[in-house]
Amino acid sequence: MKCPNWGKILAAAALCAALCACSKPQDVLPDHTATPEASATVAPTAAVVQATATPTDTTVPTILPQTADAGRSYVDDTLFIGDSNTVRYTMYADDTGTAFSTLKNNIGVVSMGAGSITTLKCEKFKGDSTLYTIPDAVAKLQPKRIIIGFGSNNLGGSSTDATKFIAQYREGLAAITKAWPYADIIVSAIPRDNTNLTMTQVDAYNAALVTMCEEDGYKFLNTAEVLRDDATGWAKKDYTLSDGVHLSKEAVTAYFTYVRTHAYV
Repeated sequence: MKCPNWGKILAAAALCAALCACSKPQDVLPDHTATPEASATVAPTAAVVQATATPTDTTVPTILPQTADAGRSYVDDTLFIGDSNTVRYTMYADDTGTAFSTLKNNIGVVSMGAGSITTLKCEKFKGDSTLYTIPDAVAKLQPKRIIIGFGSNNLGGSSTDATKFIAQYREGLAAITKAWPYADIIVSAIPRDNTNLTMTQVDAYNAALVTMCEEDGYKFLNTAEVLRDDATGWAKKDYTLSDGVHLSKEAVTAYFTYVRTHAYV
């Protein structure tokens, strides 16, 4: 469902400021058997209760505002989809010793970009030798909500023209929605890094993602607010590993605090 035109103006303005300065309850997503670094092979062992379809809540802004802490259950009811930084959600634990995300609710594929959402067969389920694309895997997992984050592997050069990237992302999200229309879809901002990638390109791509979400009825998780060092424009100190790209435990911890306090139910 498209939001009013004035919402687009407010959303874009909110993102610029940040970068520069219900469904019925369901079971926990099924177990997966792959190791975290193995391009997200999944293996569900139990059926998931189907959620009830509800229209997009247009009373909530496209860029999700701060909320009360939604708690661990909000995270456990969310399917995280993305690239190698999404894989890293399974590699770190919170202060209780529980991994932020597990193979029960994580489809992270190393080196994957938005253009491969509909074509890359990367998911394998227990007892099934077939490889599935992400939309087909989502249809089998039937999540309550999805937080999806691609873009790091789509960056390069200095161009701020995100037209191709958005077209690919939009096609992928449409395929996911068609495969399982009952999940709320939240697009996570492209994270900051500490390499030579042009930060103006990251800003432009994230702004384009906000516009896409505004036009297509998705929500946007502006994690740039928590991962970005306002003084430098890069990722905060110690928020990336030595490669300057992959998120550290400190960054993932901050990310999940942000997820829980910018909830969309």
